[in-house]
Amino acid sequence: ECRPGTLCMTGLVIAGCDGLGCCTPFCDLDEDGCGGLHQCLPYFSGDPPMGGEDIGVCSIPQ
Repeated sequence: ECRPGTLCMTGLVIAGCDGLGCCTPFCDLDEDGCGGLHQCLPYFSGDPPMGGEDIGVCSIPQ
């Protein structure tokens, strides 16, 4: 279970994740404060809901 402000994602897109899933933080697409191999990538696929345009999640680009 992940803390508030984080999301459980597959280990394939999270550096250093040895399990089936690991917690990674949400981020602001305009700031990209993820660091390392991670980038702030859009959380929503397609058109995001109103107010969700800048919501991203730190992960490794595929």
